[in-house]
Amino acid sequence: MVGSWPIVSAQYQGVQACPTIGHVPMCYVVLAGYSLVALSGVLGERTRNLSFWLGMVPLLMLAVVGSSLEWLGRDTCPRTGQGIPTCVISLLVTIVLTSIFLLERRLRTPNANYPS
Repeated sequence: MVGSWPIVSAQYQGVQACPTIGHVPMCYVVLAGYSLVALSGVLGERTRNLSFWLGMVPLLMLAVVGSSLEWLGRDTCPRTGQGIPTCVISLLVTIVLTSIFLLERRLRTPNANYPS
């Protein structure tokens, strides 16, 4: 969320444009997705899963598509001050967050194959 805020702010002020689908800037979708993922950390079990996946699925899709386009030579995503496409960073972050979420879920679920 922190990393996407400057991009969202620049888009809102008209300083820098995010890629859009239709009339929706994708940096807004990314901020909403990361917000839902962060919110899932404080919600109950049932709503945690829903919030996490509602946020993560669009994030993963955008990160995979944006990173793929970048790797094919199309400048698609906003870049950091060091020139790194933000969608590549987002792809790495979403992979790590999804791995942690799935690992945490697996550790919380008792496994019938192993004695407690």
